[in-house]
Amino acid sequence: MQLTEHFGEEELGVAGCDARLIANADYLCMSVLEAVHAKFGTVRVHDGYRDQGHNARVGGKTASYHLFEDGHAAADVDAPVTSIVGLFDWLRLESELPFDKVILERNKAGVARCVHIQVDRLSTPRRLAFTGQTGAGEAYVPVDVK
Repeated sequence: MQLTEHFGEEELGVAGCDARLIANADYLCMSVLEAVHAKFGTVRVHDGYRDQGHNARVGGKTASYHLFEDGHAAADVDAPVTSIVGLFDWLRLESELPFDKVILERNKAGVARCVHIQVDRLSTPRRLAFTGQTGAGEAYVPVDVK
């Protein structure tokens, strides 16, 4: 089932989930991902909702926005027509979108792997941006946002 025009429940990992999780996924799509699609075309979602077990297996934080708790939602994405750094820079420097946080995530070799985008539909967007190694949140480095 579709959440928005370009993103579905399966893609965000919420197919068959309760209404609260679907509402969080829908907000993420409407507030940020559809705008990314409008700018860049295809957006690939690497990871959306995670249940507690999946989150633990991938080394996610216990309070990860990927758990879609309260009004939180997160997706790790890329857009094939631009670089991951280009997507990250557009989000933080040009987009003016209402994200809570964006993170340019790199692997252990320092290669950009995806952009983590998180939102909170129940709170004012903080618009924070960081770079760092995937799963190593304590080592994330803050960067400028406009």
